[in-house]
Amino acid sequence: MQLVLVLLLLLLCMSEFVTAALDMKLVMVQLLHRHGARTAEPSYNKTQICDSTPCGYLTWPGIEMLGKTGAFLRSRYNTDASVVSEPMFPSEDYDLDVAYSRSTDVPRTLQSAESFLRGFFPNLTSLYPAIHTVPEEDDYLLYTNYVPQFQFYWSLDMAGVRAVCNPVVDWNFPDFHTLTAMAQEVHSEGYCSNFTRRTDCAFVLFDIAVAKKPIGELDNYPLLKANLNGLSQVAREHFARQYVYNRSDIRCFQQGSSGQPILQEFVKNIGEAMAGSSRYKLYHYSAHDTTLSRIACSLQDTADDGLLPPFAQTLVLELMQNLSDSSYHVRVLRGHPAQNPASGFEFAWEPDWQLKCMDASGQLYNASSNRCSVTDFTRFVQWSAAPVTSMGYCYLDEKYRQLRNCPEGGIEAGEAWQTLSSGCKYYRKRCPSYSCDAGYMLNSVSLQCVCVALSCRSTFRTAVPELPDGSTDGAANAAPAKTTELSAGGTAAIGMGTFCIGVLLGAVVTAAVLLSKKHRKSTPPSEV
Repeated sequence: MQLVLVLLLLLLCMSEFVTAALDMKLVMVQLLHRHGARTAEPSYNKTQICDSTPCGYLTWPGIEMLGKTGAFLRSRYNTDASVVSEPMFPSEDYDLDVAYSRSTDVPRTLQSAESFLRGFFPNLTSLYPAIHTVPEEDDYLLYTNYVPQFQFYWSLDMAGVRAVCNPVVDWNFPDFHTLTAMAQEVHSEGYCSNFTRRTDCAFVLFDIAVAKKPIGELDNYPLLKANLNGLSQVAREHFARQYVYNRSDIRCFQQGSSGQPILQEFVKNIGEAMAGSSRYKLYHYSAHDTTLSRIACSLQDTADDGLLPPFAQTLVLELMQNLSDSSYHVRVLRGHPAQNPASGFEFAWEPDWQLKCMDASGQLYNASSNRCSVTDFTRFVQWSAAPVTSMGYCYLDEKYRQLRNCPEGGIEAGEAWQTLSSGCKYYRKRCPSYSCDAGYMLNSVSLQCVCVALSCRSTFRTAVPELPDGSTDGAANAAPAKTTELSAGGTAAIGMGTFCIGVLLGAVVTAAVLLSKKHRKSTPPSEV
C-alpha cells in the first residue's frame, strides 16, 4: 500500500511539473554558437604548430561538436516533455521556411553552421543549407572586430593592452623562464624570447593549448598543460578589458555595449514573432568567441565561460507564450560540448549561467529559471546595450581620437591634400558621417574633408600683395584673380537662364511693335 502511495505521489509531482512547464507554449528559438574546435592561429612556424590541418581551420572534433549540439537541441524541441507538448521540428528535412541561418564569412564558422544543421536536421539527403553572410569586414552584426574601437585597440594601442595584461602575466608567471620553457614545447621560443612581449606570448600559448586539447594532443606538452589555467587568466583579463560594459564609463555609455548589435537583432526577431510577421521557428547564427564574449558582457555576465567561451558554446533564447494570459516570456540558456575526445563531445548546459532582467522600476534581478517577461528582458537589453547617440561604435574617447591622428579642418577645392595617418583613413572609411567638422564633406575617394560652406572658406585678401622686390606697383595686375569654379550643372543653369531672358525680351519687343502698328491703322485721317 505504501509503495502504491509513493508511486501516486511521484506521478502527481511529475504531472504538476509537466503541466507547469506546458503552461508556456514555445513559439520561437534563437541560438548563436561559436565555431567548433580549430587549429591554432600563430603568425609563425605554422606547419610545425598546426600540422596537416591549416592554421585557423575547423578540425574533425570541431565538426563533431556542432553535430552533437544540433542533435541535442533537436531532441529538446521535439521530445522533451518539459519543453514541448508536441514536436516543434517534426520533419528531419531541412526547411528554408522554418530555419534561418547566418554566419560570419569565415571558413570555420561557415563549416560549423552546416555541421550544426546536419545534427538538427538529420536527413542529409535533403540538406542543401542556405547560410547567409556578408563580407567579414562589413559584418557589424556578428563580427564587430572591424569597428574602429576594436581595430585601434589591437593595431594602435598595443602598449595599453600590455600595460593592462602584463601584471596578470607577472602574477601567474613570476619567472619568465616558465613562459619560454612552454614556448620551446610548441615551436614558439623565437616569438616568446622578448620579455617586453610576454603578454603577446601568453596569448598565443593559450590559443595553442586550447586548440591541442580537443584533438587529444595537449598531454604531449606537459608544461603547457600544467600552466593552462594561468594562461587562461591572461586571456580572460584581455577580453574583460575590451568588452566589459561599465555604464558609468563615458565611452561605454556613448558607444553602447560591445554585444549590442546582435542583442538588438534578437529583440527585433522577438518583436516580429510576437506580431506574427515572421515565418521562422529557428534563427541560427554561427560566429566566434569574441561574439559570445561581447554578448555575455552586455548581459552583465563575467563568469569564466562568459569571458572565455569554449569551442561550440551556444547561447539559446526561447520565446514562449503563456497559455493563460497570452503574455510573452524569454528563457535564455547557455551550454557547450565537452572539450576533450574522451567525453565524446557531449553537449551540456552551463550551471553557472544566470540571466538578469530589469523590472519597471529599473531594478536588476536574477531571472528565475533564467526566464523573465519579454518586457523585462527588452528593458534590460536597452539599458545595458543600446548606445545613447547615433554615433554608436563611431564614438571614440579622447585617447583613441589622438591615436586616430586625423588633421583638423580640411581643404578647399583645388588645394593640396592633407597627409592622413593609417588610423585616420581607417576611421573615415568606417564612419564617413562623423569624419569631418561642420562645413566640410568627406570625399569618399580621396578621404579628404572638403569645404562646402562659407564658414570654412578662406577670406578674400583686401591688401595689395607685394612683388618679390617689395614694391606694390603693378602687383594687383600680377596677382592672379581668384576665380569661381562652376560645376557643369551650374553652367547649364546659367545658360538656360540667359536663353529664357532673351526669349522674354524678344517677346516683349515683338508685342510692342505689333501694338504700335495696330494703333497707327486705327487713327482717323483728319488726325494724321
